[in-house]
Amino acid sequence: MSDVTSQRDRGKYQGIVGGVWGLSTIIGPLAGGLFSDHLSWRWAFFINLPIGTITVIIVILFLHLPRSSGSLIEKLKRIDYLGSILTFTGVICLLLPTNWGGNTYDWNSPQIICLYIASFILLSALAYVEIKVASEPIIPAQIFKVRTAVATFIFNLLFGMSFFSMIYYTPLYFQVIKGVSATESGLLILPLLLGVVIFSAVAGMITSYTGRVRELIWVGGVISTIGSILVSIYFNANSTTGQQVGFLLITGCGFGLVAQTTLLSLQSCVDVEYLASVTAMYNFSRVIGGIFGVAILGAIFTNTLNAGLATYYSQLPPGSFDLVLAKSDVLYLWRLNDTNIRQNIMQIYVNALQAAYRINIPILGGSVLISLFIK
Repeated sequence: MSDVTSQRDRGKYQGIVGGVWGLSTIIGPLAGGLFSDHLSWRWAFFINLPIGTITVIIVILFLHLPRSSGSLIEKLKRIDYLGSILTFTGVICLLLPTNWGGNTYDWNSPQIICLYIASFILLSALAYVEIKVASEPIIPAQIFKVRTAVATFIFNLLFGMSFFSMIYYTPLYFQVIKGVSATESGLLILPLLLGVVIFSAVAGMITSYTGRVRELIWVGGVISTIGSILVSIYFNANSTTGQQVGFLLITGCGFGLVAQTTLLSLQSCVDVEYLASVTAMYNFSRVIGGIFGVAILGAIFTNTLNAGLATYYSQLPPGSFDLVLAKSDVLYLWRLNDTNIRQNIMQIYVNALQAAYRINIPILGGSVLISLFIK
């Protein structure tokens, strides 16, 4: 986008991109729910094959960018293979123990400790390679000398942690606590996603006409934090439809205001030669944030759920404890004959979900503080 639009008009087009991205987050949960209810969860992956093929064809036919000089061999030689490998392995070694800790393995187990040590070594090696070895590093050290760039990467990481974990755990709330199907849970999360779509486009238009970005980021961060607080408090077994719609919409509006404006701020603070690198880092930080957010909230949710359900192990029918614990049948609770046990276990689920939701409050609050360093 930065190659084909002016800096002044970029906000408008980035807003459109943000709206399309938000629209895809609406279609995704709905399609996933339909696949889960009527076909198989595997179709959530199979569907990417035809969609990806169509996308590649469209890009080949309609995206015409200037070709860089040099042969294919020369271009391949310029790739930072070592940096790419170290990035991939270092992040994997960091993600696995975060996801496994307290669930698959104890936090003080050799597997968890060794993976964290390996991650530290690999990421330290990555920093050395990018600074001292690579001629064209995938992560240029120069961009970390720009305060706005560093602040934006951290902000985007925190945004990804909160946004993707919210998308992941809110449908679970509707299915387990409200007893709806996967398809219905996809519909019930629409207020959050509509807020993202609408206010991402609105933020793009405001930026295009005023040239102001920082204020939108601040306001968006504050609104999403308020929404997250409301969700963590009021999303329980007794919450009303109005509360669910209103609080998700508030959170989505905040997310929408910052979804693309942070990228505009980032691209305006670096030289043209670094635009591709900072844009790649921007997207990478958001995705990695999402992975970490889901993993961290998942660890908190699972550990809280495990501790609460242990009390009812002997009171559940044979084999049903594993069903409840593994979330392999989220509607199983609604088929329990003992109303008292069902209500108590649902409250344990509520406690676990609220414990996970509460983690988003300091995450988003931290993003507001970080946004103060963005120009």
